[in-house]
Amino acid sequence: MRVPDNMPRRYRPLLLSLLFAGSTGCTEFPARDTRLFPDDRTVFFEGELETETVNSFLERVAELNPGDLERIVIRSGGGETRSARTLGRWVHRMGLDVEVEKLCFSSCANYIFPAGNAKIIRADAFVGWHGSETQFDVIALSDPDRSGADLERQELSEVLQESTELLRRNGLSKADFPRLLEEGLETSRNSRQDEAAFFDELGIDKEFTLHGMRPLYLHELKSSGKKGWTFSLADMKRLGLSNVSYQGTTPYTQSAPVQANLIVIRYIPQEKSRTGTATGAAPAQ
Repeated sequence: MRVPDNMPRRYRPLLLSLLFAGSTGCTEFPARDTRLFPDDRTVFFEGELETETVNSFLERVAELNPGDLERIVIRSGGGETRSARTLGRWVHRMGLDVEVEKLCFSSCANYIFPAGNAKIIRADAFVGWHGSETQFDVIALSDPDRSGADLERQELSEVLQESTELLRRNGLSKADFPRLLEEGLETSRNSRQDEAAFFDELGIDKEFTLHGMRPLYLHELKSSGKKGWTFSLADMKRLGLSNVSYQGTTPYTQSAPVQANLIVIRYIPQEKSRTGTATGAAPAQ
């Protein structure tokens, strides 16, 4: 059984866990590509970061130890936040470089990219963000009438409303909505705690996962029609994403993949962004 594709990615795994008590055996995911290149000390991961794909990957590399590999080449549009952090923790423990092929977006950019020792973006690739576990608190800064908790409750309520048929096929009805809503919010709270622990383990701040949703940029993001945002390499460094390099011949922020998919924003520390005066395109890098 598949969850509808139009469901917000943040809540797809959450709703599955509520419906199937943590089991994902009823969910169909396309086969993903995991390749090992022992002679090159490289492992390759392609696809969504879901429970099945990450577990399958980790089974393939279970007997490897730190020092056996040098890098992971990844191509992913994102996926489940917890599964992505599981892979990110493995990358961090193994001390690997992360090399991005084509794209590393959403949960890949949040949790795999920053876990790398060196971070390499290939010439035809981009790294992009569009929010994280605590995004509702940041979005609420642009909506003074509602709190982050209000916005999160509304979104999960809408997901449940849009999933009536899925719930019905699993013996549930609208009478179950209040219970599912509260269980879902509790699951989300637990996931936020896990995210905080993850960034503590990496020793970096989560601001890069949220900056494009702050009041200075939220309207631009919503009106752009783009998937999310990215930063110049210099701003990535300021945000704690060290050792980032780009293999293209033009500046990263001016590359065709970035221009087609993302807005480029400046990192404005919060004491400056409150004035709303520090605007403009990010420096070309």
